[in-house]
Amino acid sequence: MSVSERPSLDLFDAIADPVIVWDSAGAPLFINRAATELLGWTEDALRATPTSLATGGLLADLLAGARPHLDAAAGRMRLGVCAIRTADGRTRHACAHATALDAGAWLLQLRLVSEPPGETEHFR
Repeated sequence: MSVSERPSLDLFDAIADPVIVWDSAGAPLFINRAATELLGWTEDALRATPTSLATGGLLADLLAGARPHLDAAAGRMRLGVCAIRTADGRTRHACAHATALDAGAWLLQLRLVSEPPGETEHFR
């Protein structure tokens, strides 16, 4: 993703849900305001330990560079309810959706839930 495309990412700051855009190597390119406010992560902190966001499962696989899962799912995956680690080490739960973008980048949108329902992570 080029520097000229960065201003378009700023539109995600208007979204109330946490949104993180990752590059093809698994490093964060952009973290919206909601991700910082609700999860405590900054781009610099998450860049230092990108896999720290997930506690396991499919989300951890994606963060570890398993982008082929997303490509095999036609560029969109509903990961179900995932355990998300906040910057201060607490665990929150969120419905997670991943979407492929250009140049190997991908977008992760999280909808925080107060209690995890019986649904588990899955491909869909």
